Amino acid sequence: ASELNDVADVERLLPGTISLIREWFRTYKIPDGKPPNKFALGEKCMSAEYAYGVVRETHGAYRKLLASGGHDELHLPREPSALRELDRDGAFLDELCPPGPVAVAA
Repeated sequence: ASELNDVADVERLLPGTISLIREWFRTYKIPDGKPPNKFALGEKCMSAEYAYGVVRETHGAYRKLLASGGHDELHLPREPSALRELDRDGAFLDELCPPGPVAVAA
């Protein structure tokens, strides 16, 4: 597992695995009478860098929403100090996903 850090590693070390996983996600609901799932991004499995960018962007949007006061419909703790964990999560995110541009799929 220590050698599997990104999509390219999975393809190199476990050829065909990504296609098999994608096909499972495409078809697993069919026995329940549902249609096959469809995938965005040209059905391409995105890199870790792309995923980290999405996480960073989403977390930033969430923090901005909380700071704007436009979160009345969200179920948040009544006590604002309970949101301190958001700062801890932000620090963890900075460590895990160093700030940088979100990679856009080609």
